[in-house]
Amino acid sequence: MSSTYYECPSCKTKVNVPFILHCPVCGFTIDHLSGKRLSDFQQKKFNKHTELLYCDTITLNGEYNASFTHKGNEQLEDLINFTISFGDRVILPSTHGDHDNLAIISYVPEIIGSGTTIFNVGYLPCSGICIVSPQSYNFGHPFPVLDSWVNRNFKDISSKCKICGKKVNIGQPICRKCYRRYDNNWKNTLK
Repeated sequence: MSSTYYECPSCKTKVNVPFILHCPVCGFTIDHLSGKRLSDFQQKKFNKHTELLYCDTITLNGEYNASFTHKGNEQLEDLINFTISFGDRVILPSTHGDHDNLAIISYVPEIIGSGTTIFNVGYLPCSGICIVSPQSYNFGHPFPVLDSWVNRNFKDISSKCKICGKKVNIGQPICRKCYRRYDNNWKNTLK
């Protein structure tokens, strides 16, 4: 994979994958995304995203909401590293529409969270992760995403396998053929 690169969310430098601890150019780390160092805004987001872990109901302040399960929380740092390394960069307009936010979307082939939507009854499984404003130490945060949210917001966008360049769906970083090279285990791509 030495010819595969990711773009640092902070300095935009292209660096060989995988992203593990910090950017070798600017020193960017994921401490603010993995819960090790949180601003007040991020603390509120982390509390909200873990609400499903501790209660039977969830506050739904929009059309969609999703939280990491225990398994997703246990491997949050690896999920963030994988997403920064292989995920698709997309732009999300702010809720007020006055500026655009960088977001990175990626799916892994296992359930990492659960979510709710006003369009469905009950909880839905999540295998995708979205990092909003990863470069912002004050506002950046990760959360699992629902297929319906990705399909609604990025239905006209496709992507390419980060290894061979084959056309894939948005958020699908590695095609099935290339994925087999890693024994069908997304964590093997981080070695």
